[in-house]
Amino acid sequence: MWLYSGVLFTKGSPSGEDDEDNTLVRAYLLGQTLMDSLFKDTVLDAVVNKLLTSGVFDIRLTMLIYERTPESAPIRRL
Repeated sequence: MWLYSGVLFTKGSPSGEDDEDNTLVRAYLLGQTLMDSLFKDTVLDAVVNKLLTSGVFDIRLTMLIYERTPESAPIRRL
């Protein structure tokens, strides 16, 4: 949907039991591969929003982020 509208829809489940973290990280990595900064920024906004609303993020995804992004990647600073 983002391709047509520029809006990224998320589940918004505050329980932290869903697989949304994995999906968001993999979407960010796709944006990294496609070199699409606007998409990466949109995904990063969704990650931040999820953290602010639920306070939960799957820490196991940190290794994946560090393996597949450059040191300057904003998602690493997050």
